[in-house]
Amino acid sequence: MRMFMENKKLEGNAPKRGKLFLRPGLPVSLDGELHIIKDFLSSERVVCKSIESGKSIAVNLTELEAYEGDSPETQLYSDLHAIDSEAYNNAIKRYEIIKPLLALGRVTLADAEARAEETKVGVASIYRWLKKFKGQGVISALVEKKRGWRSDKTRLDPRIIEVVDDAINRVYLSKRRYSINKTILEVEIQCEKLNLPKPHAATVRRRINKLSAKQVLTRRGMNDKYKNELKPAAGKFPDADYPLAVIQIDHTPVDLIIVDDESRQPIGRPWITVAIDIFSRCITGYYIGLEAPNANSVAMCISHSILPKTAWLHKHGITDTAWDVFGFPGKIHVDNGADFRTETLRRACLEYDINLEFRPVREAQYGGHIERLLGSFMKHVHDLPGTTFSDVKTKGDYKSEKYAAMTFSELEVWLANLIVRYYHNKVHSSIGMAPIKMWENAIWQDGGSGMPAIPEDPLTVELDFMPLYERTIQKNGVSIDGVRYYAPIIDRWIGFREDNSKNPKKFIFRRDPRNISKIWFFEPELKAYFEVPFADQSLPEMSKWELEEARKHVKQQGSDPRNIHEVRRGIEEMRTIVESSMKETKKARRKQQQRKNHAIGETPAALLSKEKDDSSKPPDYEYDGDVVSDDNLDELEPFDED
Repeated sequence: MRMFMENKKLEGNAPKRGKLFLRPGLPVSLDGELHIIKDFLSSERVVCKSIESGKSIAVNLTELEAYEGDSPETQLYSDLHAIDSEAYNNAIKRYEIIKPLLALGRVTLADAEARAEETKVGVASIYRWLKKFKGQGVISALVEKKRGWRSDKTRLDPRIIEVVDDAINRVYLSKRRYSINKTILEVEIQCEKLNLPKPHAATVRRRINKLSAKQVLTRRGMNDKYKNELKPAAGKFPDADYPLAVIQIDHTPVDLIIVDDESRQPIGRPWITVAIDIFSRCITGYYIGLEAPNANSVAMCISHSILPKTAWLHKHGITDTAWDVFGFPGKIHVDNGADFRTETLRRACLEYDINLEFRPVREAQYGGHIERLLGSFMKHVHDLPGTTFSDVKTKGDYKSEKYAAMTFSELEVWLANLIVRYYHNKVHSSIGMAPIKMWENAIWQDGGSGMPAIPEDPLTVELDFMPLYERTIQKNGVSIDGVRYYAPIIDRWIGFREDNSKNPKKFIFRRDPRNISKIWFFEPELKAYFEVPFADQSLPEMSKWELEEARKHVKQQGSDPRNIHEVRRGIEEMRTIVESSMKETKKARRKQQQRKNHAIGETPAALLSKEKDDSSKPPDYEYDGDVVSDDNLDELEPFDED
């Protein structure tokens, strides 16, 4: 295969799926230099010490990257769908083989041999796969190594892992029920005897927290409690016994008529997608849009859920409080809607070891947490001007559109404040404490789960969940939905065919439907994403939905909807119609506001890469209702889910 654009440097976004399991003593890269994490200032800020200068500095977690050592080689990853299907399916099979062993604190030779006999694979293969998966925590680590791939380096000495697993097996998993602190002490004693560095206590706690409930109860002499402990009680979600063990996601229309930014006239109700951590009841992420729920709503909500949110709060002018809830969930529990059943979502969850679980049919109680949360949120929305209330009877003769006053951006600021100032800090009736307190206790207290892992590269997470397209590359560029895209980066692959194949090769592209003026091309040799814009630069920025509306308009005018120039004319005509009719029709104003929101195109990953603007402030809006100050929060009743 010819080398690509020899002697010419190109910069793209190489996918990086590493997870940073944060702890004091962890080597990290800060501005390209080796640092060591010394201490935590909060859930989003740490003190790092430079190895070269010896100076310590306080930084945000989002500024850290995984340290790859002094090797000049680069760890190359691939787009999930660029990995050969057969190779990836083999990786899944390997994961299923080792999955029961991952739940064990320490895999003995007898354990490995028993599993090898059961699955008809070699013991050495099982140990090798266990090592690879534990090192990276993603399914692609088990893909057979090919050109351009190399094994990631584990950051913890295997001898230390063996000591930790042995201590857990002998001390913690004993009928004498020794505490986690006692187990940690045993690890330190054994490491000192073997002249090994002591692992951080959080390392031991994380490995203990990975043990199954069945294993803990039976090994610690509580066989009688086994069935009762594991059997879900009414109103209790199974296995949600630590932060991010299970999150639930669902959509609902907001019971509020909002107004457009320009004329402040009604444009209808937005939709909201919300994710909740079942254990703590903390909100892990959300997405608001004027379009009906779709695969992109889910992708944006999951990205927001996983990524740190300081930049998101600052974008909305909230700088005096925190939203320290982030990390990869163990399970995402959803309903059976088509937007949750896409191949992109399935494979992305599989890659990050996230179990995508669908609600059992006719088992409404399994979706109760998120539905009760959304219902409770709407009760607060019912206090806002322009509310539609929950039903016609409650609404009575209230004129929602007449009193509508809040814009889309103002609603989002209000929602962010509701979450971080009120909901997270009020006692929740089902858990007996504030959600954020439940979260923090489970992470920071003795025996806690420790800091959640954060992604090495936010953009990779966002792209992995983003809608995917497979297309050939022709002389006139790449076509998606009849729109052409072109950039010099694709020239190398025009008309390319695989060896011994008559059919053109299909390449991987990702696209955000809110702004289709560009796509992300995964360059298979450089193994990086590159932006590819419209081939026709005269085309305006548009969303996928606006393109579909324009094609309908062109067809109604008797023109060819496949002609992109006619589509451009259609978009311009439609925008002119919308602008001239904004004061007359709600539908036109809604389309105008939707286009404005999509043009902004800010995503959770994009915000993390931007410099903070200290002058940012939330938009002002007039509201004559009562506002509860922070000083009076104690006067409010507990947040009741039931």
